[in-house]
Amino acid sequence: MLAAVLCLAACNGGNNGGDDSTVTSAEPPLTFTRGDAAGYVIVIGSNATSGEREAALTLAYAFRLRLGIDLEVTADDGEVAETEMVIGNTSRGVPEAWGTDAHRTGDWFVGAVGKKLWFIGGSDAATENAVNGFIEKMLLRADDVITLGEPLVYYASSRLGSITLNGEKEMKNIRFGLPDTKSFTREAVGILADTVTECYGYEATVAGEGEAADILLTTVEISPEYAGVLGDRAAVLTSVAGKAALVGCDQASLVFAMNRLAAELDSLTALEIKDGEIAFEYSADDTVRAMSFNVLGGADITQRQPAVLWVIADEMPDFFGIQEGKEKWILYLNSKLGGFYATVGKGNAESGYTETYNNIYYRTDRFTLVEGDTVWLSETPGVPDTKFSMSKRVRTATYALLREKATGREVLAVSVHLDNASNEARLKQADVLIDLLSRYSCTVAVMGDFNSGETSEVHSKMAAVLADSRTDAAARDTAPTYNHLGEGKGSVLDYIFITKGTEITEYRVHTGLYKGKIYPSDHNAIAAVFRLG
Repeated sequence: MLAAVLCLAACNGGNNGGDDSTVTSAEPPLTFTRGDAAGYVIVIGSNATSGEREAALTLAYAFRLRLGIDLEVTADDGEVAETEMVIGNTSRGVPEAWGTDAHRTGDWFVGAVGKKLWFIGGSDAATENAVNGFIEKMLLRADDVITLGEPLVYYASSRLGSITLNGEKEMKNIRFGLPDTKSFTREAVGILADTVTECYGYEATVAGEGEAADILLTTVEISPEYAGVLGDRAAVLTSVAGKAALVGCDQASLVFAMNRLAAELDSLTALEIKDGEIAFEYSADDTVRAMSFNVLGGADITQRQPAVLWVIADEMPDFFGIQEGKEKWILYLNSKLGGFYATVGKGNAESGYTETYNNIYYRTDRFTLVEGDTVWLSETPGVPDTKFSMSKRVRTATYALLREKATGREVLAVSVHLDNASNEARLKQADVLIDLLSRYSCTVAVMGDFNSGETSEVHSKMAAVLADSRTDAAARDTAPTYNHLGEGKGSVLDYIFITKGTEITEYRVHTGLYKGKIYPSDHNAIAAVFRLG
């Protein structure tokens, strides 16, 4: 256990960036002597996080190890004792000795106020670092006595140094105001808030109903006073009369601007917002982003639904295809994506299995649906629920012929899932798919889980007709597409094939974990960016 404490102190203490400093205290020093517990208890919040609980246990062990003092860890019940060691968020608030200004999520404070010892951080992780910093700097250096006079204070650094309004007010702990209540919009602003928190260090949140907002997320229809600054752009970050706003020409443009702003924040060292000036702008370009995502039909759907929505909001595809879309998935996605995406697809009813959909979703602000349907990958593609005899499962492909509203250009989007057991079946299914594509002269994008590796016969058959965006894009990702939910080595089973000769600018694999721990699916979503011919 001592080795664990030493590692925590060395790895997570106050020496990992920023400034270590002390704050002069007018309080008399607080002293702990070997074997003298003096009635102290360690107090954590009634809703303490697992990190705060672990930090409390680590602190208790360190006191016992170094000073022979046994300390009880107790949950905050509202009663306040004189002799407490307070860890994290409790009903006691924050000591004035740390100051009342906003703190970055990495900042922490350890100090005595009267007979009370505080361990406070700007986040759960920072509170853990406060405890570990105290152990490293004080307890591990103690003999029979430890005296606390001046507090230990750690100020974290951040790659985005400042966000200011009109050159004067530094905006910290930003609250984003969101008039729109659509859940997909809220998911997008959640990603923006998380990105600001990560890059800036101050926690950003979404303002609740009736709460004041630091930056409003709105449209010119809702807030016409910003129309003059917006001009012919799709969205801008600006300020009018001291009121900052990210404003879009419509709701879809606003949502896409949130995503683009989040992507750009990582490269900024400062962000200045001024009245009548443009701090950030978003204008739609002529590229198309396609995404394919096997959402895993059979396990923990309810738990993973927010994670899948997060991936969609993070990628913001112009259209995307899903695989293994059980009815529960379709109902969820249709309810969350309404107003931004429409869908095409039929399920296949297979004896012994629940109905499965390989639906296409497309942006309604950018495309209109010319035609769309689902075909069965069999000798009779138009006959529902049919399959080749050697195929383990009934397999389908859903297609949508989409017309771009602004230009009239068309693209055929196809979502497919080939058989998982028979290579012979997969080759026959690929032939049905290629025959479908041959009927169209526009750009095609075939997205899906092919259950085939990069050196397989199926891949060779598809690559003879179409370009593999994984190998042909100008900017390419090499991560595996099948992640085994972290339980094995990854592999490549998913592809986006695009008409040969098309300019493919980017291919990426979305490997992020939702809230840092939840796999959205056993497959990673993949995306390709290209230009219509």
